[in-house]
Amino acid sequence: MDKLAIDGGPKAITLDQDKLLKWPVMGKDEEEAVLDLLRKGDISQSAVVDEFAKAFAKFAGTKYALPQVNGTACLLSAFFAIGIKQGDEVIAPTNTYWASVMPAAFLGARIVFCESEKASLGIDPDDVKKKVTPKTKAIVPVHLYGYPCDMDPIMEIAGEHGIAVIEDASHAHGAQYKEKKVGTFGRCAAFSLQASKIMPAGEAGVLVTDDIDIYEKAVALGHYERLNDLERDVYKKYKKTGLGLKNRLSPMHAAIALCQLKKFPEVNGRITRNCEKFRKGIKDVDGTGFFLPDIPKHVKRGYFMNQVVYDDGPGIIPRTELVQMLVTEGLRVGQSRYELLHKQSYFTEHGHDPKAFRFTENLVSSLVSFPNFPWDEKGELVDQYIRGIEKVAHYLRE
Repeated sequence: MDKLAIDGGPKAITLDQDKLLKWPVMGKDEEEAVLDLLRKGDISQSAVVDEFAKAFAKFAGTKYALPQVNGTACLLSAFFAIGIKQGDEVIAPTNTYWASVMPAAFLGARIVFCESEKASLGIDPDDVKKKVTPKTKAIVPVHLYGYPCDMDPIMEIAGEHGIAVIEDASHAHGAQYKEKKVGTFGRCAAFSLQASKIMPAGEAGVLVTDDIDIYEKAVALGHYERLNDLERDVYKKYKKTGLGLKNRLSPMHAAIALCQLKKFPEVNGRITRNCEKFRKGIKDVDGTGFFLPDIPKHVKRGYFMNQVVYDDGPGIIPRTELVQMLVTEGLRVGQSRYELLHKQSYFTEHGHDPKAFRFTENLVSSLVSFPNFPWDEKGELVDQYIRGIEKVAHYLRE
């Protein structure tokens, strides 16, 4: 075994990571699709938006898909459509991006945070059950990093109490739970197509639902020019004003999204193969504290991010030292993506205890983030990452 790079030995990673990990990558298809719109002058409205909406509805497995300017707008539309108002409560994980909850807070809701599960990093159904009150109007399971939440108990709790479920599927395009795609469990769901996502369109999002009431009210909120085309007459009277916003997706972003949707099976398949190969390769490496439970057979996850829990304890090197050694070997290693929401100023100013949710805080502080290897066709970079971890582990054992 070579000497550690931190001690002057050669680095474990020799391949060009700038090329293999670059994201997002736009190709000739996206360029031509955007140029076609520019040449036609269709830069504000175009049939390509409706084409993308139909294609995404088919992909998601829902009756309706409403493309919008971003995932945050989709979540705002979702909360608005189910009637969130001042004094309502919305249950959500504290370990998520702010957009999962801030649109509900903007509408006047009180956000009730929950702990996360260790295996999935998603919302803990047992804690959800404890947080339900007569004021609870919605539960927001966030399929964090592409791993589906445990939806059966969440839907059972929601059904028992008559609570709406709004899925934040921004990370989880194509993920499944018990052979059913995420985004099809609740009354509606939001997907993000922001540049870092596995289906990137720059800035874009899609609200999906089978509920015509949700769909038409969301259209009325942010797409006034489409109200005359709705199936029912409920919101057509607002066709000159809408209900306050203009959230329609630009044709150029829709054109990019449509190209990315067509490429998604190939790209996502490669990412999934590489991440699963990587996780299998490091699972049994002695000398590190990686926690890698088997993924249940009923879960088909995505890998928007390749986050791994690291349990440092007796005989295990602290996470910060491990990360330093791996980075010196050339591995691109990070830590947790999000800062817990209950500790943020907006929520502490609204009565939340920044010292709450110790389990989730400890869990998030133990995360180590690895690449998802999007362009590693042969898995060669994955192999180097595994060898780099084995190399560090060997010296830790010595």
